Amino acid sequence: MDIVTTMQKEGKQGGYISSCIKPLKNWLEFNDVKITQRIKIEGQDDTPTLADERTPTPDELRAILHAGDLRAKAASGIISFSGVRLEVLGDYLGNDGLKVKDFPEMTIKGDTVSFHETPTLLNVRKTLSKNGKQFFTFLCDEGCDYLKQYLEWRLRRMEKLNPESPIMTPSHEHLAGAHIRTTNISDFIRKAIRDAGFRWRPYVLRRYFETRLMIAESDGLIIRDYRTFWMGHNGDIEQTYTLNKGLSRDILDKMRE
Repeated sequence: MDIVTTMQKEGKQGGYISSCIKPLKNWLEFNDVKITQRIKIEGQDDTPTLADERTPTPDELRAILHAGDLRAKAASGIISFSGVRLEVLGDYLGNDGLKVKDFPEMTIKGDTVSFHETPTLLNVRKTLSKNGKQFFTFLCDEGCDYLKQYLEWRLRRMEKLNPESPIMTPSHEHLAGAHIRTTNISDFIRKAIRDAGFRWRPYVLRRYFETRLMIAESDGLIIRDYRTFWMGHNGDIEQTYTLNKGLSRDILDKMRE
């Protein structure tokens, strides 16, 4: 409670204070000091820094994609066109992330990358999923094209790609083939956003995907169950997919359509 008071006097926002109190309570509980009293934090649900943040339009997203290098285009395309979180591309410690094998319909032969079908399947393993459950989404033609350009550039640099190779890797050649941290992914996407003249956070690209799905649902192009599943949220299809270890081909084709 003293820490809350001190932070409030320092002008810290309620959401920031709340994010500091949670690990503190966990640390105390780990040391057998359990806090049962409710700690009231004024404005803990407020997000003043995001109040004016809006979702990009397709033209604004195009400007962001054109402002980035091959790696930034590929990462931005995967997030904005498939809806995965930044942590899916590379986790916090840089130990895991999307791999070549997570694109089962992608083939690498020589220095050429191709896709059997588009939109192409993108599997999110349970180790990368926020709720710890595996799901899949799709990457459209444009996103596949950016990914193809990036991977072929790496192949031309004589990097050997196999099913376990990370989709996103550091740009330094001596680190090629290693996974990359979430913070580093955020940094180079943010640079592309800034170079395009915008002040948004990298996470706004995932919001773009969600917004386009909402519009598609309102136009009758998809159903809410699809939208929920592709975002990695719990829902009816998620339960069916988890229990049955897959979905029938007709549902998969309908989703792709």
